[in-house]
Amino acid sequence: MLILIIIIFLISAFLYIFSFFLAQNEGLYYKNNCRTISIILIAIGTLCLMGYLVHYLSSHYLGI
Repeated sequence: MLILIIIIFLISAFLYIFSFFLAQNEGLYYKNNCRTISIILIAIGTLCLMGYLVHYLSSHYLGI
C-alpha cells in the first residue's frame, strides 16, 4: 500500500512538472487541467498516507 501511495505522489509530481512544458507549447487550458489533476492526486495521496499511518500506528502500537 505504501508503494501505491508513493506512485501516486510521483505521478502527481510528473504531471505538475509536465504542466510547465504545456504552458509553453499548448496553452493555458492544458496547463490548468494538468495542474488540477496533479493537485487532486496530491490530495488523494495525502489522505491515503494519513489513513495508512493511522492504521499502522493503531495496529502496531495500540494493538487494535
